[in-house]
Amino acid sequence: MNFLNEAYGQMNSLEELIARSSLVLSLTSFDMISSVEIVVGKEVLIDQMGNRIGRMRSEDIYLSMYASANTTVDTQFTIYCPADNRRYLKRKKK
Repeated sequence: MNFLNEAYGQMNSLEELIARSSLVLSLTSFDMISSVEIVVGKEVLIDQMGNRIGRMRSEDIYLSMYASANTTVDTQFTIYCPADNRRYLKRKKK
């Protein structure tokens, strides 16, 4: 299955790591799937040196707490929380 298009190549390294890890961990959580090979458009995924990454298993994904604690992401998002009358939601930019 091809889940990713050419926009995958536009991601920064943190976004790419999260997308790849999420995809592999999600799909390999099914008993019938033991590994995942990512194809971007029509090309197999390669590393920074041009080597084919190949099939990945859940054991291949390592996200340490140290790495995530020392990674900062600056982004804006919109959250919706109860308005004063609690019947409606109000928009709040963060």
